[in-house]
Amino acid sequence: MFWKELVLSIVAGEEVFARKLKEGLQMFRLSVRELARLSGVPESTIYKILSAKRSFRTDTLRAIAMVFKKLEQRDSGAAIAVIAAKHILEMMRSRMIEASGRKFRIREYPASNIEEVLIQAVRAEKDGCLAIVCAPIVASTVEKMVDIPVVTMRPEAEALVEAVTRAIKIISA
Repeated sequence: MFWKELVLSIVAGEEVFARKLKEGLQMFRLSVRELARLSGVPESTIYKILSAKRSFRTDTLRAIAMVFKKLEQRDSGAAIAVIAAKHILEMMRSRMIEASGRKFRIREYPASNIEEVLIQAVRAEKDGCLAIVCAPIVASTVEKMVDIPVVTMRPEAEALVEAVTRAIKIISA
């Protein structure tokens, strides 16, 4: 976990911490201004830390680290639901996908009939999934039942990855 690495890097000194902090800003696509706003640490203090010209208090370290912890938790919880027959889900090569600069988990919801699809759609939304990928034949009904984006797919592995990527682009917009 990045935030733990950031905290531990202070043991190696201010220069190592500054490098690690720069790495975090790039990794999470944060500006110094955004980090200052999210952490409550003044921009000028963050710039001084980045230049390794200033020591800082532990509460400053804690505030900065907590921003990265929250960002990591947000990204690790990001999931896209895929509702399909079990044999389609077994064709998936990966349970993680990266798109729009973020990593998303793919949560599988097996269903063998329309009733199960509808139940799984409600379950996926309750589980906090950000979008649902399902077959075109049930998509219009699923859209009426949930408040998250619904994207259709053809039942083949390449189409599944394409549909999940489209779903991520929709929720990232």
